[in-house]
Amino acid sequence: MRAWIIGVLAALFAFSAVEVQADTLLSAGYNIGHDMEESFTLMLREELGDRKYAVGFGWVGPIRRQACPRPDCLWEMKSQMFVSAERIFRLKNLSFVENVALIKNLSFGIGPSYWSRKTVLMSSHLNAKLSVWYDIGKYGQVGIVHFSNGGSGDTITVKHLTRQFNLGLNMVTIDVRF
Repeated sequence: MRAWIIGVLAALFAFSAVEVQADTLLSAGYNIGHDMEESFTLMLREELGDRKYAVGFGWVGPIRRQACPRPDCLWEMKSQMFVSAERIFRLKNLSFVENVALIKNLSFGIGPSYWSRKTVLMSSHLNAKLSVWYDIGKYGQVGIVHFSNGGSGDTITVKHLTRQFNLGLNMVTIDVRF
């Protein structure tokens, strides 16, 4: 746990070397998947550098995943924590979309994330984070976030099945900026 705190503080310190306007976002997410039972996520993100960078941390609740029709294929994963950093690309900064209202509210993000546990969703601690957000007014946004290791994870054993897992984790979020 100490490493998590040090990592978040180091990231915040690194981004605070230049005085910038920062926005704090609280996100509530619903983890989605075709064979996943209900699972929720909470995230706290700080957008820095004129909203070009973000650092944050989050909690993913326990997940139950039905991997096949047989009863012995129910995988249960404990809740876990993560930290992430990302570069944000806002379409409104591009000249050719400034007059298209729906497109100029879109943003994309990419960056690393570090997870507290290896699971069948992501079999490594270090994973990529890909995000798409749509700004809703000044104080909110909705988004889709994907975490994955791209097949670069470790081989793990789950219910007598040993292999490299990379199912990834997808979530739909509602974010409030304050």
